[in-house]
Amino acid sequence: MIKLAILLHNGLEETEAIATIDILRRADITVDMIAMHDLLIKGAHDIHFMAEKSFEQMQVNEYDGLIIPGGAVVEHLLEKEKIINVIKSFDEKNKMVAAICAAPQLLGKAGILKHKNVTHFPTTNKFLEQANVDLSRPAITDGHIITGQSIGTVIQFALEIVKHFKGEKAKKALEKDMVVQYS
Repeated sequence: MIKLAILLHNGLEETEAIATIDILRRADITVDMIAMHDLLIKGAHDIHFMAEKSFEQMQVNEYDGLIIPGGAVVEHLLEKEKIINVIKSFDEKNKMVAAICAAPQLLGKAGILKHKNVTHFPTTNKFLEQANVDLSRPAITDGHIITGQSIGTVIQFALEIVKHFKGEKAKKALEKDMVVQYS
C-alpha cells in the first residue's frame, strides 16, 4: 500500500490540495491530510476543510512521500524550520517529495534541488538558483522530486505522482477515466 502525506496550511491554494488528494485516491493511493497548525484549514479563497492529523503526529517512516501545495502563504512557510527539516528527512530517505506553485521554493531552501529539473509558479523563484528551471512544462519528475507550476497544472502534477508510484499505464488509465484532454 502506497501512503503519502500532504501538508496543509492556512492560506494554501485549495484546488492544488484537494485536486491532488482526489486524483491520488482515485488511483488507490492513501493520502493523509496533515495540518501544520489547527486541523481546520482555511484556504486562500475562504474554503474550509478538515485535516486528519496534526504535523506533530506525522512520522516520516509511515509515508512513501510528501506533497506540499502552494499559494502566497509559502512566503511565510520559508521561515518554518520544522517544514524544511521534514522535507530534508523525506529526501534523505529517497522518498518522493512533490511541491506545486510556490512550494518548490521550500525544496530549494531545504537544499534538495541541486541540478534537479523543476518547474514552479513563474514569479516565485527564491532558493531555486541551483535547480534547472523549465517553466515550459506543467509538471516535472526528476528522480524522487516532482514539481508542478500552479493551480492550472494540478491535474498533470497529480498524475505525475500517480506515474511515479504506479507507472505510465496507471496514469494513462486514470487520464482516460477522468476524460483528461490536453489542448
